Amino acid sequence: MSGGMLVNGGAWGTAGNWSSAAIPITDDLAGIPHTLNFNVTDASGDAEGIDLDMLVTHPGYAKSFGVTGTPIRTAADLVHVQGSGPFYFESHQNGGSAFVTDEVRIEAATPNAVAEIGSDPGDAGSDIKVVNIIRGTVTLTGTIEFSSDGQVILTPSSMSDGKLTIVNTADTLPLFLQMMGKSEINNIVTRLDVKGGECIKDTNKATEIDVFGGGILIYNHGAVASDVTVCRVHTGGILDLTQNSLLKTFDHVMRYKGGVVKRILKMHTFTRYDELDEEG
Repeated sequence: MSGGMLVNGGAWGTAGNWSSAAIPITDDLAGIPHTLNFNVTDASGDAEGIDLDMLVTHPGYAKSFGVTGTPIRTAADLVHVQGSGPFYFESHQNGGSAFVTDEVRIEAATPNAVAEIGSDPGDAGSDIKVVNIIRGTVTLTGTIEFSSDGQVILTPSSMSDGKLTIVNTADTLPLFLQMMGKSEINNIVTRLDVKGGECIKDTNKATEIDVFGGGILIYNHGAVASDVTVCRVHTGGILDLTQNSLLKTFDHVMRYKGGVVKRILKMHTFTRYDELDEEG
């Protein structure tokens, strides 16, 4: 059995640092325990070109996993972040399309713990299926590539527990679902659901939008040509278009009774606008 726990030092490519005395290979577990007092590095690229069963940083690990600009590159069925130190990760297919990271779960020890998640820009295909943010301050970088059914889910237990930024050069995201917390979404999104918390859409369009009760969507992206095919503002939801001076055009806006749409008539055009009874 190779891999196991990184116990004797932070260099991934040193076999003696692992509890098994062997570097992890495909289908192994790679664990970063709370007792490790070193930053994790991979100068030799030994984490690349494998597909782990699980990569986990344990609660109490307070050092850095990778560094900004030099992330650890590998793939795993599950990447589970639970430490309090910064976490820098790129899903890596070894230049092809064989390996996909099925889920990155950010459940950091503190809300201020930083995580940067991306994909190796040299890869040929999509790298990540699901990013689930429960606790932490997370950036999805410009290199990230999502699978065709990719989704990002923001599910903290309070507004302060989870904060997400997706940069404007990131890949098109099929689904973004926000249950709570704060987000700034700057890439193209096919479907955007805000069920709680505050979401700011600064640049690039979202094609289909639902804002549910308890959710606030500040839609700042402006374009004369229609961005949004349909936007449904449900009972208790808020759509705010008034936070900048850009023109905005939506094909179809549906406001249910009790939903709020903040707009300026001369600046914000709805090709079709329906006011509907309260949902049952």
